[in-house]
Amino acid sequence: RGLLLAGASRCGLALEQAGLHEGQRLALQDAERARGRALFLADATGALQEDLELGRRLERVLELTVPALADFGMVEAFDSAGDGGLRAVRHTDPDLEQVLRRLGDVAPRRGRRTGLAALVDQGQGAVLSLGPEERATLGGDPQSRGLIEALAPTGLLVLPLVARGTEVGVLALASSSPGRTLGPEDLPFVEALAGRTALAIENARAFHEQRAIARRLQSSLLAGAATDVPDLSIATRYQPASDELEVGGDWFDLVVRPDGRAVAMVGDVVGRGLEAAATMGRLRSAASGLALVCDGPSTLLDHVDRIADATPAAYLTTLACAYLEPRTGEMRYACAGHPPPLLVDPSGSPRFLDGGRSAPLIGLEPGQREEDRVAFPPGSTLILYTDGLVERRGSSLDDRLESLAEAAAAGPVESIQDLADTLLARMVGDAARPDDVAVLCVAFDPADARVYARRYPAHPQHLADARSDLRTWLRALGCGHDEMYDIVLAAGEALANAVEHAYSDGQSGELAMELRDVDGELRVQLRDFGRWRDPPAPGPRGRGIPIMRQVMDEVSLHSDASGTIVTLRKRVPVRAPG
Repeated sequence: RGLLLAGASRCGLALEQAGLHEGQRLALQDAERARGRALFLADATGALQEDLELGRRLERVLELTVPALADFGMVEAFDSAGDGGLRAVRHTDPDLEQVLRRLGDVAPRRGRRTGLAALVDQGQGAVLSLGPEERATLGGDPQSRGLIEALAPTGLLVLPLVARGTEVGVLALASSSPGRTLGPEDLPFVEALAGRTALAIENARAFHEQRAIARRLQSSLLAGAATDVPDLSIATRYQPASDELEVGGDWFDLVVRPDGRAVAMVGDVVGRGLEAAATMGRLRSAASGLALVCDGPSTLLDHVDRIADATPAAYLTTLACAYLEPRTGEMRYACAGHPPPLLVDPSGSPRFLDGGRSAPLIGLEPGQREEDRVAFPPGSTLILYTDGLVERRGSSLDDRLESLAEAAAAGPVESIQDLADTLLARMVGDAARPDDVAVLCVAFDPADARVYARRYPAHPQHLADARSDLRTWLRALGCGHDEMYDIVLAAGEALANAVEHAYSDGQSGELAMELRDVDGELRVQLRDFGRWRDPPAPGPRGRGIPIMRQVMDEVSLHSDASGTIVTLRKRVPVRAPG
């Protein structure tokens, strides 16, 4: 009996020690699991901030959770109206990922939820254990039930994504492989992840709204430059240094004076962001108004300098302006700290204009600004630009200016739009831009060129007027019936697309239509001053482009912050005007 009691005591001590050891092991295991999940949440928080695009953030959520936490999942962000706006899906099996994507498209909606999230009705977090019988009750229609059966989820966790008291989306994670379960014990951890996801979605939304406001601001500030100037062809280009905010201090404008002279201007306010854009808008508006009353470029710079001196954010602004006189074939120009204008003569030879230089806008006394005068005969092209076109870290400015001159000489100067595209392609390309780029090209049309131009409100009811005017102009040129039909058809498609897409958010706007007859080639340029709904839309979409390309010899499209330009070209056997 004593021996048994001693043995039992020793066994009890051993069991107690084993229990303590197991408790320590489980405690360490729980601590390690908690540490791992804390590190996961920290990494997830950083990962969700890596990309500002909402769609990419949704994809990143699923990259973090599948297969780490679940076999497949779906996350959806609601739009501003509270409906399902953007969705991402992910599955460990690529074939089943297509099934999951299909489920998101066809499953009956439940409130704002679609796809996996529509399988549950709870507004709070829900965890479902699913067997064959439970799966058979989900979906609501035979097609959805078939897709659910193919996915064969054994566990489903659905959580609303709530940021600042508002439901901004929903996250659904599911298990299907043997040995993996999703249960109530996972809910607190996934709720923490859902909170971080909701904030990432809300921040991405705020960024998109801010960028949309910035785009509208930049578009409104750059819009309004004259494009339908007799005897002159104009091409403008603007590219922001960053795709994140898209506003800066670079600007261009072209104003037609009552005496027929045109004033071309390009300026650059130091800095970026909304303050630089607001300052740019103030100086641009002032310079445009002063151009109508100031008789020359040096006088214009004197007056703009007074305004810049009273605007702290405008200090060291640079500005180049040129007064073009088509009737006399002359040009007067001046540069306040700005890169030199580039003039391409009728033979295609480029030269930089180094005269008329003075300091940036720093409050000089009146009369200290210089100007110069050069010939500007028919066939000449003037190129004004900001330093973002030519300055690159690690490259000589002289070499870059030489490259610009070569690009201008090699470009097809008979097409001002093509020339502007050539300059950007050769000088900027797809490389990262350290600064904004603004370009204004002005070509003095040959003396025998015939030009018709007019603007219309961007509204469907005015499209018929534009087509009727175009027919009248073509008839006056002696254009044949078949060629007239093709040109009017192509122009009508471009105008209709601009009305539908450039001003799709209900804002008002204008459409500019210009017809040029140069040596038997008809060139129709159609321009809007809005922003297309689907960035980065390069111009009219859908069936319009194939129709235009089918009936015209050449179709070119260009879009930037100042609007979209469609250029149609066609050689026609022009008859004598009737």
